[in-house]
Amino acid sequence: MVWEAARLQKITLLLFQKLPKHISQKSDDLIAKHAVLNWIKQNPFLYGPHYLSPMELGLRVPVFFLVITDLGGEL
Repeated sequence: MVWEAARLQKITLLLFQKLPKHISQKSDDLIAKHAVLNWIKQNPFLYGPHYLSPMELGLRVPVFFLVITDLGGEL
């Protein structure tokens, strides 16, 4: 389904896996950054099926928030 991969929930797992270690894992950060920026590039704002459902949007907001707060100025 088009929805599952586009929910970006795997990115959340990637970012949370480093929390207990309290160390930065640059490769995970780069993967998360690339995945989110790639998704945004492939899904222009308000265009396509990913913007039709409020629930689908609601599933992505936490992922975008985590990536932005975790990577800070690196985006």
